[in-house]
Amino acid sequence: MNFDLSLTIDDGGKHKTGILHDLSIEMGNFLRERDYGQSIQSYVIGLTCVLVPTGYETLFKQKKPVYVEDKVKNNRFTTEDIRLYKIFIDDIVLTLSEYEDFVSGTNSESLKIVAKRILNTMSNLDMLPKKVNDFDKDTFKQDMHYLLNRYV
Repeated sequence: MNFDLSLTIDDGGKHKTGILHDLSIEMGNFLRERDYGQSIQSYVIGLTCVLVPTGYETLFKQKKPVYVEDKVKNNRFTTEDIRLYKIFIDDIVLTLSEYEDFVSGTNSESLKIVAKRILNTMSNLDMLPKKVNDFDKDTFKQDMHYLLNRYV
């Protein structure tokens, strides 16, 4: 399975991008060698670490998880077509207190916050559509707990 942690981060948290990049690579390497079925071939978590100014909260609202079986989208920046195929996309937006702890904490404290939030998103897999019939979500959840519990 392919994995990616897609990051949206502001200047206040940019000093933490390295640890998030390393976490994304570690998770990607771990999951790449595992097979949970053919229904989900890619798993993406969008992580938003932004101190949202008052009045702009709607710009950084957490999105609902989405499963895309097969769709071609046009990248509005490059105008290239991008094929989304058997991909599950989830979203995490750090709360104000999480953001402050994430930015000011040690790297290990920051990873703990992110790992906990990722593990909390595992319940979103219970809302997968019926057409995702061969995804072994229980084993996937166990593997994610195994991988991330060292940070929590």
